[in-house]
Amino acid sequence: MPITHIPGPVVDVDITVPGDKHEELLTRARKRFAAAEEAEKDIRLEAELDLKFVCGDQWDPKVKRDRDLANRPALVFNKLQTPVQQLANQARQNKPAIRVNPVDSAADVDTAKVFQGMIRHIEYDSDADQAYDTALEYAASCSFGYWRYSKEYTSEESFDQDIKTVRVDDPFTVYLDTDARKPDRSDMMWAFVIDKMSKDCFKLRFGKEPNVLSEDFQTELAEEGWIDGEDVRIAEYWEVELKKRTLRLQRYEDGTIHPIYTDEIEGDDNGVDFVTDDDGQPQEREVQERHVTQYIINGAEVLETNPWDGKWIPIVPVWGKELIVKGKRCLFSLVRFARDPQQLHNFYKTMEAETISLAPKPKWVGAVGQFKTKKRDWQRANSDNAAYLEYDPVAVGDKIAPAPQWVTFDPPVQALNIGSLSTADDIKAATGYFDPSLGEQRGDSSGIAINRLQKQGDVSNFHFIDNLARAQKQAGRILLDLIPKTYDTAREVRIIGDDEKQRVIKVNAPYKDEDGKVKHHKLDVGRYDVTITTGPSYTTQRQEAFELLTQLAQNNPQVMQIGGDIIWENSDVPGADLLAKRWKKTLPPNLVTDENQPEVPPQVQAQLAQSQQVIQVLNGQVQKLAQLLSTQALKLESQERIATENNIARIMAAEMAGKSAEAQQAAQLDHDAVMAGLNRRAQLLDTLISIQQEMQQAEQAQQPPQPPAPQGAPATPQGAPPAGPQAAVTS
Repeated sequence: MPITHIPGPVVDVDITVPGDKHEELLTRARKRFAAAEEAEKDIRLEAELDLKFVCGDQWDPKVKRDRDLANRPALVFNKLQTPVQQLANQARQNKPAIRVNPVDSAADVDTAKVFQGMIRHIEYDSDADQAYDTALEYAASCSFGYWRYSKEYTSEESFDQDIKTVRVDDPFTVYLDTDARKPDRSDMMWAFVIDKMSKDCFKLRFGKEPNVLSEDFQTELAEEGWIDGEDVRIAEYWEVELKKRTLRLQRYEDGTIHPIYTDEIEGDDNGVDFVTDDDGQPQEREVQERHVTQYIINGAEVLETNPWDGKWIPIVPVWGKELIVKGKRCLFSLVRFARDPQQLHNFYKTMEAETISLAPKPKWVGAVGQFKTKKRDWQRANSDNAAYLEYDPVAVGDKIAPAPQWVTFDPPVQALNIGSLSTADDIKAATGYFDPSLGEQRGDSSGIAINRLQKQGDVSNFHFIDNLARAQKQAGRILLDLIPKTYDTAREVRIIGDDEKQRVIKVNAPYKDEDGKVKHHKLDVGRYDVTITTGPSYTTQRQEAFELLTQLAQNNPQVMQIGGDIIWENSDVPGADLLAKRWKKTLPPNLVTDENQPEVPPQVQAQLAQSQQVIQVLNGQVQKLAQLLSTQALKLESQERIATENNIARIMAAEMAGKSAEAQQAAQLDHDAVMAGLNRRAQLLDTLISIQQEMQQAEQAQQPPQPPAPQGAPATPQGAPPAGPQAAVTS
């Protein structure tokens, strides 16, 4: 892969004679590279074979050459690429995500979210998903893969730098410290990234001819592989230098205790007091700081020297299966033990095709002379669809020979077919992916059984995805270490949240957010660590949530009534966001939560609890009163009906007796009774209206307190009745 240049202070050096101050560095680099080549010789040889098999180069070169010379087929039925893609696509569906968490009291949750958002933007801006996917595919295909980090200037006119994720498209160009033991190789002290370029390209890149010094030295470099004809090996040589420093505990004037390096103490009177041990000596200890430098070398000279801000070499490995056998490190890919079954499968299928191609075609067989008259028709019998064929009757001895017979030949391919099926099963067993995982249906299995078999394939190769998550955890540490050193000034940066929405904020300087709150994200203050979560992406989760919620809404329409805004927020339909906002306005106030509403103090919460108890008592009394009034209304209505019937009876009796005066008196009494009933109903209606008003006041008392008034608003006069729930209870 091309050599990555690190922007920043570059020290150009030119070695003209042996014995220069960089000779020791070059000698050490060449020895380390030779040791790395020797230690990984077998690993890389097997990895190269694995990669060839995945790419379809699956025949032994000698066997392939012999078959080509004999004009015999050498077919390839590649069954190894599918499991590799199955594993890679499984990782794409469940991407590990970097999470940042505060560790000490100087760190805060908001700044942790800023770190996490910056990491997401770095990944988005530099297409980090391609780097992760490439590394995992190489780990599955040949047992190891890598990605790395670099820094670039924001623009040609800027001095600000951005961190970039760089895809390593050829893992065979990377050599790591052979003495590193941690799985993520965070303890490596050196590393190489090599590339080859012609001497013309070298001159164009560095502005001079390669400096070889002498023929003997040139021969030595050629033997070590630094010179190959007209090509020159160029290498990024990363080296970690440990520097000792003394760390001391000191107590400040405010009583806090913090460690500080003794070389950072200015003067004697700095307002601090050293923390001492039992012997009265300052509590201090020696620490080793890691300083990383990138050297661009060609084996004979140091072409560039680029200091690196981070404390780790910015190369992240992703391993396959790693084992130590008798002190020797071994790496295994997904296809390592499927190579032999794949070769045998190709042989069986090739022999099957060869047997079929060499099998004789079906023929007409008859006695000599039977095809003499209609010879042309018989010659074309295999290509023409003639309705009939005539033959000459021929006597053999004293008998007429039988008619010509149609003779077919079945090639012996059944055994070869059984053998190829057996090798196909061996490939599945070696890769851990069986028929359900490969999309092949089994009619004799239930859906639950098929799902379990699919999970079995995922579990058998989960260590590849787990190794990717471990690599991303180290990547998160590298980024957490680099971000404060790269974004070390007050500047605006773009962050991406969990919902994949982008926004611009300011770091290392105070600013006001959208709600008017003052925030100050100091990236170089506090300690943070990294955790990894694995699961579907936000887009996939939102689509799954939309499908589930719509199914629930179809079965229960009430879900749509109370949560329609949430359903539309998870939809990808154009205009869904606008529809969600409009839907939210139609919801009852008690279902709408205001994210900007201030937290209710404990005292107010206690007052709300008391108010709710009083309201419950009042509601019970109001319900009893309403029932009593309803009963009284029924009684009055019954009494009025009885009185009206009696008056009607008296009127009819008076009319029959001819006593018109009594009839008029009875009608007047009936009119008075009706009017009295109407008055009583009006009084009952007024009572019910007052009860309804009391219930509305009780419901208003349950509402949360309003946010505090802005500065400059008139304060509540002393002695004025309190507002809110308590006032409602008092009323």
